Amino acid sequence: MRDESLQYSIIRLGRDYPGQITDFAEARNSFIEKLKDGEYILFLDDDVEASKLLLDHLDRMEPKYDWYDVRQINLKNNKYSPLENPFFTGILTNNKARYRGRVHERLYPQWPHGFIDLPVIHNHVGAEKYVQKHPIGWRPLLLVKKLIEIAREKNREIETFEEWMQRRVEERL
Repeated sequence: MRDESLQYSIIRLGRDYPGQITDFAEARNSFIEKLKDGEYILFLDDDVEASKLLLDHLDRMEPKYDWYDVRQINLKNNKYSPLENPFFTGILTNNKARYRGRVHERLYPQWPHGFIDLPVIHNHVGAEKYVQKHPIGWRPLLLVKKLIEIAREKNREIETFEEWMQRRVEERL
């Protein structure tokens, strides 16, 4: 009987990629291109840990898709960040998919793909001044900024993002 369990290796871009990374999709794809059919890569950033639950699952898994979104638990400076959870990220792939995008790269073709609901832990350390200044986190702020830009483009009377942020900070004082 043929062993159909997942054959995979773990790649850490910061450690395993030769040279400086200027295009994350290109860096990841350079490893994918070397895969043989049936082999997979689990990409882990330097500030990401794979849980034992996930690794045990991968050792028994029989793959059905070319790539998988894996649950990622986001921490900021060792603390759970509810505004950035739940989150899934495409980090397990074979040689049939490719990444696109220099930063915040995504796997293509987007469908079909699988989901693995066992986590990797991403502990983002740093940007402490930003986290303290903006305790609601950065993703909601980016959304607000974009919405304000769209409204202003349509000539709506609305304050700038900076004015909105200043008002929010003053309301918290």
